Amino acid sequence: AYNHVSDYAPFFEIDAHWQSSPSNDSTKVLADSVRENHDRLGRRVFNTHLRWDMLPKRREVDGSTPQNDDKEGNDDANT
Repeated sequence: AYNHVSDYAPFFEIDAHWQSSPSNDSTKVLADSVRENHDRLGRRVFNTHLRWDMLPKRREVDGSTPQNDDKEGNDDANT
Protein backbone atom coordinates (compact mmCIF):
# COMPACT_ATOMS: atom_id res chain seq x y z
CA ALA A 1 0.00 0.00 0.00
CA TYR A 2 1.27 3.43 -0.93
CA ASN A 3 0.97 5.93 1.91
CA HIS A 4 2.40 9.14 0.52
CA VAL A 5 4.31 10.06 -2.63
CA SER A 6 7.33 11.13 -0.56
CA ASP A 7 7.73 7.54 0.66
CA TYR A 8 8.46 6.44 -2.92
CA ALA A 9 9.75 9.65 -4.52
CA PRO A 10 11.79 11.32 -1.76
CA PHE A 11 13.63 14.57 -2.30
CA PHE A 12 17.02 13.73 -3.81
CA GLU A 13 18.85 16.55 -2.03
CA ILE A 14 17.62 15.86 1.52
CA ASP A 15 20.36 14.42 3.75
CA ALA A 16 17.95 12.20 5.68
CA HIS A 17 17.41 10.11 2.53
CA TRP A 18 21.10 9.16 2.41
CA GLN A 19 23.45 7.31 4.74
CA SER A 20 27.18 6.71 4.88
CA SER A 21 28.48 3.86 2.79
CA PRO A 22 29.58 0.75 4.68
CA SER A 23 33.03 1.23 3.08
CA ASN A 24 33.50 4.41 5.16
CA ASP A 25 35.01 6.29 2.21
CA SER A 26 32.68 9.31 2.58
CA THR A 27 30.42 7.96 -0.17
CA LYS A 28 26.70 8.30 0.47
CA VAL A 29 24.18 5.59 -0.38
CA LEU A 30 20.42 5.66 -0.29
CA ALA A 31 18.91 5.08 3.13
CA ASP A 32 17.57 1.56 3.64
CA SER A 33 13.96 2.76 3.88
CA VAL A 34 14.24 4.56 0.53
CA ARG A 35 15.82 1.52 -1.14
CA GLU A 36 13.12 -0.78 0.26
CA ASN A 37 10.35 1.46 -1.09
CA HIS A 38 12.07 1.74 -4.47
CA ASP A 39 12.34 -2.06 -4.57
CA ARG A 40 8.60 -2.36 -3.87
CA LEU A 41 7.84 0.17 -6.58
CA GLY A 42 10.22 -1.46 -9.06
CA ARG A 43 11.85 1.89 -9.92
CA ARG A 44 14.11 4.53 -8.44
CA VAL A 45 12.30 7.87 -8.52
CA PHE A 46 12.99 11.15 -6.77
CA ASN A 47 11.43 14.52 -6.28
CA THR A 48 13.91 17.39 -6.52
CA HIS A 49 14.43 21.12 -6.76
CA LEU A 50 17.76 20.59 -8.53
CA ARG A 51 18.27 21.54 -12.15
CA TRP A 52 19.01 18.74 -14.63
CA ASP A 53 22.66 19.77 -14.92
CA MET A 54 23.08 19.43 -11.14
CA LEU A 55 22.02 15.76 -11.06
CA PRO A 56 24.39 12.79 -11.41
CA LYS A 57 24.52 11.53 -14.97
CA ARG A 58 24.91 7.80 -14.46
CA ARG A 59 23.13 5.21 -12.39
CA GLU A 60 25.11 3.53 -9.67
CA VAL A 61 24.20 -0.13 -9.20
CA ASP A 62 25.05 -0.08 -5.50
CA GLY A 63 22.67 2.83 -4.81
CA SER A 64 25.40 5.40 -4.31
CA THR A 65 25.71 8.63 -6.21
CA PRO A 66 28.93 10.16 -7.56
CA GLN A 67 30.01 13.51 -6.22
CA ASN A 68 30.33 16.48 -8.58
CA ASP A 69 33.91 17.67 -8.60
CA ASP A 70 33.99 20.97 -10.46
CA LYS A 71 32.57 24.38 -9.66
CA GLU A 72 29.94 24.16 -12.40
CA GLY A 73 28.29 21.07 -10.90
CA ASN A 74 29.49 18.87 -13.75
CA ASP A 75 31.50 15.71 -13.35
CA ASP A 76 32.88 14.78 -16.76
CA ALA A 77 33.71 11.27 -15.64
CA ASN A 78 30.02 10.64 -14.96
CA THR A 79 28.41 12.04 -18.10
